[in-house]
Formats: sequence, structure tokens, C-alpha cells
Amino acid sequence: MEFDTVVSAVGMDRSQYKSVHDVYVGGMQNVLNHLNENTGQLVYVSSTGVYGDFDGAWVDESSPTDPQRDGGKACLAAEELLKASRFADRTTILRMAGLYGNERIPTKSAVASKQWSKLSATGFLNLIHVDDAVQAICVVSDRRNFAETYLVADSNPTLRREYYQYLADQFELGPIPWSDARPDPNSRGSSSKRISNRKLLEQTGLVLKHPDFRSGLAGT
Repeated sequence: MEFDTVVSAVGMDRSQYKSVHDVYVGGMQNVLNHLNENTGQLVYVSSTGVYGDFDGAWVDESSPTDPQRDGGKACLAAEELLKASRFADRTTILRMAGLYGNERIPTKSAVASKQWSKLSATGFLNLIHVDDAVQAICVVSDRRNFAETYLVADSNPTLRREYYQYLADQFELGPIPWSDARPDPNSRGSSSKRISNRKLLEQTGLVLKHPDFRSGLAGT
């Protein structure tokens, strides 16, 4: 198949009984096997899950990768597959923070149903509104930022407890009883880092519609 630009953004359907590795890495290999040599550009939507715990420190594209969860490990393996492929010099990798939008609000159901034990009171949360994620894909596709990796997050990493309390306030639930919060130590909420979007904004000229989660959730 011959295309000018190919965007690979993989979703995991756990009902199909496929492993994360099969879907992300095996799926990428299938894409590579079917692409024509004349394909102009390949944009891969990866994840900031390729990084480990940085104890709240800032992370940029030069930071060492150390994925702790299966999804992050699979994304990194797919990235490495791309970098070793014949399309390496035409590939742009976008490592996305947590996606949110009108129809996708992380932990909304847990907060609304007062499942406090599922929430983490510590660490930073990194998010990107779906509209800005799409903007990032479009801008790197238009500018042909080949052989580059960018972190895609909003400009204001937030403390998890501030984000969860914001949601609780929308439901008029009052202060969250943080003494009841006992999240799984292996969950996403067990790590803390702040994702820097500086390279993305400076090199592409992207202007975020929603530089923080409050802007993105206003009116939802």
C-alpha cells in the first residue's frame, strides 16, 4: 500500500484475548510489512509510559526510558522496531501523556462513586486534551519532522490530589478523605514525573488549546 503519511495510533481491545505485545509490536510489524517503499512519513503515537518513576522530577526526550508496565514496554518495543526499520528516517514518534476530553475523563467514575481507595494522593499527573493531541499529530505531519521524538503533554503537570479534588468538586462531594486512598502499588498512580513539552512547542510552533486540565474540562 502507498500513502503519503501513515499515523499509527493503537487501541487495546482486551476482549479479543490478544497480549499487549501482540497488539502493539506485532501490529506494528504488520503495518511495516504492508507499507510501500514510497510511503512519505510514518507517525507513531506512543506513550509517556515508556518512562519509569522520576520521583516528581522533570522528564524530557533525553531522559532514560524504563517502562514499568506492559503497555509502556510494548510501546517502547514498537518504537525500537520502527527505528530499526527501513522507515526510520521518515518516522516521527509522539509520546503522549494521558488523554482526556469530553467523552474521556480519567477516574471520573471512581470519583463520582466515591471509590476513594482507588485514588493516589501522591505524585504528579500528566495529561493532554484530545484536541491538542490531534493538533500535535497534524503539525508534525505537515512540518515533516522526520526522525524525531516528541513528548506530548499540556504545560502544567498537576498533583494527582488536585485533579481528583477538582473532579470531586464538580460532583459537590466535598473534600476527599485521603486517609481512605490505598491504590494498587503497581498502578499508574504509583509513579511520579513531570512531562516537559518544551521541545514540541519550540520546534513545531504548536499552540495548545488547553494548557492545563482545568481549561480542558471547563464546561464538561
